[in-house]
Amino acid sequence: MTIRSAAKAVILKENQILLQCCVDDAFNLEYYELPGGGQHPQETMEAAVIRECLEETGYHVEVLRFLALCEEIITIPSVMHAFPDHAHRIAHIFLCKIKNLPKENPSEEDTHQVDVRWFPIEEIKNLRLRPTNLRTALVPLLNSGEIGYLGTSVLNSYDE
Repeated sequence: MTIRSAAKAVILKENQILLQCCVDDAFNLEYYELPGGGQHPQETMEAAVIRECLEETGYHVEVLRFLALCEEIITIPSVMHAFPDHAHRIAHIFLCKIKNLPKENPSEEDTHQVDVRWFPIEEIKNLRLRPTNLRTALVPLLNSGEIGYLGTSVLNSYDE
């Protein structure tokens, strides 16, 4: 098992946030994640978040600023076995905006991704959002204009 370095995007439009809708078939559960993913060797974090957003959402984005750092550890045995390189990750979260370019078709969606949807920002506290500490920390962080360390989110079950 390795620790994965990931770049994630908070993309806002008219008080809504863009989230990936994911379904874990083994648990028949829907959950949500920020667009983004693993950093490639020799790739900057900013380049990684731009590439991942295009691959997963079809949107061309521009990085506005670094927003937060968050660690996520998943201790669910089936996840640790099936995705050992994804069970422990450090998420570098960037505030991004959509560039005025035509939306493309996503070219490389995540394994469990089934859709990309816009949600009112105030609804994220009620969603099964991963990492879990984003539910309560994201809106205050956006309102403060500061950079935040969101701590460690430990996911022991998908019921969280």
